[in-house]
Amino acid sequence: MGTSTLSRFQRGALAQLVSEGHHTYQDMADALGVAKSTISYELDRVKPYDPELAQQDADHKRAGLWSPFNSNAIIDNFNYQPPTFNLVTRSDCDSF
Repeated sequence: MGTSTLSRFQRGALAQLVSEGHHTYQDMADALGVAKSTISYELDRVKPYDPELAQQDADHKRAGLWSPFNSNAIIDNFNYQPPTFNLVTRSDCDSF
C-alpha cells in the first residue's frame, strides 16, 4: 500500500479533501497512495485538521522534540508555575 507517513504536500492535499467533505477515509487514502489507517491516524491527531500543525507535530516527533499535542501542552503553553506555600509555624499561630 503506501507509506506510513505523509509528506507536507500530502497533508495539504488531505486538508483539501477534508474541506470538500464528501470523501471516505478509503477514498482519501487511495487519492494519496497511503493506507486508510494512515488517514485515520492523521485526522485523529489534529482536530480540526490543520496541515501545518500536523506537519509541525510530525517534524517534532521525528526529531524527538516536544510536541504541542502532548499531555503537558496546556501547562507549557501558559508558562505554568506551580503554587508556592508559606509554612506556618506554631509560634506564628500563637499570635492569633
